[in-house]
Amino acid sequence: MILADTDVLIDFLSGVEPGASRVQLELEHGQLFTTSINRFELLSAAKSARQARLIRQLLEALPCIAIDSEIADKAAELHRAIAQGENPVSMNVCLIATVAVSQKALMLTRERTAFEQIPDVAFASIADSG
Repeated sequence: MILADTDVLIDFLSGVEPGASRVQLELEHGQLFTTSINRFELLSAAKSARQARLIRQLLEALPCIAIDSEIADKAAELHRAIAQGENPVSMNVCLIATVAVSQKALMLTRERTAFEQIPDVAFASIADSG
């Protein structure tokens, strides 16, 4: 399983490589999913009805993992622990990373720096072609 972060989904929608090809490959293999946080980020960034329609078409093709109370509780604990450090990360990163770890999924993102602070997060290479 591969969890697509918002940035690579935007790459796909914009045709930006190598993210667009990697997302396409994983969509074809049925390995890609996202979270309700990423869904929110994508839909809230739509600047036109056309963009919103394209985003919804992509989201219809992706299973979406909701943030339940167990994920929220684990992410909150993680966020509190990381907030004490030198490089705090956003609540969204903690939520998304907690989903990835709980699903034993690889993160597909260009924003590795923030996610690398989270224990047990593993990454998929954007440039992988299979």
